[in-house]
Amino acid sequence: MRRGGLWNTFITIGRAGAFLKLLSATVLPAMTSIAEAVADGNLDSVYNEIETIDFSKHVLSMEAGGLLVMADNASGWADLGNQARVIDTLDRNNIEPDWLREMRALQSSPPTQPASAVGHETTRAAMRNTAVV
Repeated sequence: MRRGGLWNTFITIGRAGAFLKLLSATVLPAMTSIAEAVADGNLDSVYNEIETIDFSKHVLSMEAGGLLVMADNASGWADLGNQARVIDTLDRNNIEPDWLREMRALQSSPPTQPASAVGHETTRAAMRNTAVV
């Protein structure tokens, strides 16, 4: 990435006709079967019969000369693969859903008294009302 590589977000943009042309050029038997099933009104059966198609391997890589790769710095796309990325994206967009507000309130509240200093019933009530994040 530091040397100019790009991360594949698999955002694909194009006209439907261009995608159909690409698919017909690379996986014509599957496209023919699907077209016949659409004409017959029976798509369920064709999906069980056609071979699995890896779009990147069987389609895109076979027609790489007709593709364009671009750096996407402006769309706001983010890989939301973990909690920190989700929260960072929400913060950058000034969005704070109720669950995030509650989580932050729990994290910023002062520590409670040790169990030995609090009555048994009070401790059980506090545990029932504590969210685990």
